[in-house]
Amino acid sequence: MKKFILSLGLIAMAFSLTNCSQEYDFATVEQNNFEIYASASRTTNDGVNTLWEAGDAINLFHAVAGGTSYVNDGEFALADATTGQFKGTLGEELSAENYDWYACYPYSSTHSEPGVGRSYIIGNTTTVGKQEQNGNNSTAHLAGEKFPLVGAVKGVANGEAPTIVMHQAASVAKFIVKNTTSQAITVRSIEMKAEGHHLTGYFFLNFTDMAKFSCTPESGKTSDTSLLEVANGSAIAAGAQAEFYLAVAPFVKAEGSELTFTVNAANNSGTVATWSKSTTVATTFTAGKMKDITLPFTATFLTVPVVSTEEEPYLVGFESSEGFTAGTTYNNATVANTGATNKKWGTVFGTPSTTGAISGSQSMQMRWYTDKTTIGYTQTQFALSTVKSISFKAKNTNGNNVKLSYMLPGGSWVDVKTFTLSTTANTYTHTFDTALENVQFKFTLVLPASPTDKSRLIIDDVMFTGNATTLKPTISATTGGATNIESESGTTATLNGSYKAENTTGSETIACGFEWKAASGAYTSVTATNAASFSYNLTGLTTGTTYTYRAWASLDGGTTKVYGSEVTFVPTKAAGENEPKWTLVKDVSELKVDDQIIIAASASNYAMSTTQNSNNRGQEAITKSGDNLSTPSSKVQKLTLKAGTKANTFALYTGSGYLYAASSSSNYLRTQTTNNDNGSWTITIASTGVATIKASGSNTKNWLRYNSSSKIFACYGSGQADVVIYKWK
Repeated sequence: MKKFILSLGLIAMAFSLTNCSQEYDFATVEQNNFEIYASASRTTNDGVNTLWEAGDAINLFHAVAGGTSYVNDGEFALADATTGQFKGTLGEELSAENYDWYACYPYSSTHSEPGVGRSYIIGNTTTVGKQEQNGNNSTAHLAGEKFPLVGAVKGVANGEAPTIVMHQAASVAKFIVKNTTSQAITVRSIEMKAEGHHLTGYFFLNFTDMAKFSCTPESGKTSDTSLLEVANGSAIAAGAQAEFYLAVAPFVKAEGSELTFTVNAANNSGTVATWSKSTTVATTFTAGKMKDITLPFTATFLTVPVVSTEEEPYLVGFESSEGFTAGTTYNNATVANTGATNKKWGTVFGTPSTTGAISGSQSMQMRWYTDKTTIGYTQTQFALSTVKSISFKAKNTNGNNVKLSYMLPGGSWVDVKTFTLSTTANTYTHTFDTALENVQFKFTLVLPASPTDKSRLIIDDVMFTGNATTLKPTISATTGGATNIESESGTTATLNGSYKAENTTGSETIACGFEWKAASGAYTSVTATNAASFSYNLTGLTTGTTYTYRAWASLDGGTTKVYGSEVTFVPTKAAGENEPKWTLVKDVSELKVDDQIIIAASASNYAMSTTQNSNNRGQEAITKSGDNLSTPSSKVQKLTLKAGTKANTFALYTGSGYLYAASSSSNYLRTQTTNNDNGSWTITIASTGVATIKASGSNTKNWLRYNSSSKIFACYGSGQADVVIYKWK
């Protein structure tokens, strides 16, 4: 398999506006450029430019020029953030004169063809349209996996590395809020609603022809409303203006349909007012373009209630727009968590439900079953910083009531009050004598004297007043010193680190690990066993080389990481130890996880090479000396043994993937990035050294053998030549 380098130049994709200066009677539409170089899984946003970072990856596809038979080249990883160069292995040898190339970000292993195989999130944080801008005039939120990039280049000569212009799949509405009042205002949110159109959510992207680029909504997973929440916004003086950015899927709004913009802002005294305006003029939001929309905020602050800026109520209606997924299972004996990130509710014997909703489309519902002993409840899986009072709506069937309880840090649940309900929804309130701090709440179903099977408790529109902002979970990572760097081989090291997690609720997925590299190379990420103090053993290093590593920790399984400081080490050989050798293995008990091995033909001087053909591995000449090998060339494949998916099996790791038996009808030996049973091998070894290596999956062509006629290593059902294993020891 020929290695190939894809070079993505840092080519700006301008967000500029189509000519529509007369679209809105309430806005002056202007021209503006917004440059996107590239956006990826762990991108940063430098001013108005999103830049590639180490660890980014894209999907790559190619086809013979003008053709529609696409080859999936899989994952190409960032090799050079400065030049935007990506490296990977092509899915086939190139033989035609010219090729068309297609790229998309973020990378997904399930993406099998350009525009086919998966959907992408555009401009939102969940399946509903909500984005958050940190401060006025900031564009930092317009980067990352929820803002996909696509690109294509046609007719590239064979052997020439393609340069692909990456296009933003989203359009951006740039809101210029002008304060036309006589006092300073602070923008809290801006909402955009497009009647009958799909603004944010999940979309299928077809980018085989950028001139006809299409963005198709996934059924049931989009919203016609998108909300931009502004955190840490600064005051806009009277007569001044500030900018706010909202990404949406491209769409064409026809004449007559309604497009509405709503601005929510507060003055210096904390009074909140809303200003809204609609238009029915036809307009277009185009992928890779930004539209300037000036909104002259003219609302009065005299007719709206005053809310202190130090008192932010938390209101939840258990709606899908708040991250709650409706269900029909009401007898779950274990806690089911649902809701927005950092604001999840845990429920037993209940679920958010569309059945009998009090307001909106959904309410929280709990049920009682006569054949069960479990009492339903729902509780916050997060803490509220300060709560002075609580209100909620509720109703019942068959005489059920509800009990309110709270819990402080390190304490147990304290019952507050049991509320008597009726079959008609009413509002219930409770004010605490002293404000509660860092507190969780729970609603528990209370049964009547003679409970009825499948009777219900329904609650909705729960509001906590005070400073009811959530305390977000945090995690930090610390990098420790490397140990075991002096060894017999001089090629090993143990990386050490630790993390500290605070304000966690139990619903987080904590993960930890390390990123390491040699010299100025790109970081490689590895995951360690989850523990407050963790480590990872590296093998296959180069003696005397300086390596750099840093610990990382994550609250979401590794998608978003925080890092410790960088630490360096140099692996060295232990003094007085014998030189290690590639030695013939004559008993399988000599093999263990993390050993380095070479697979060779038993009766000839060839070993498996690093060349991965389409369906087999090539051979490379070796020199045998008794039970040892002379120093093999760099083209001989050194494999690292890893634990297989089944007991008493090994995985054969190449450094970038796992060898696996790929067929039941053909003699395929291929490499995959994620291992499975077909890449988990049972190994037995005779006293002569002859090794029987068989994959334990469902594919029946599973015996790794040497084909002396074709000069390849592949998988067979029977026949072919014996192989042996040499171990570095």
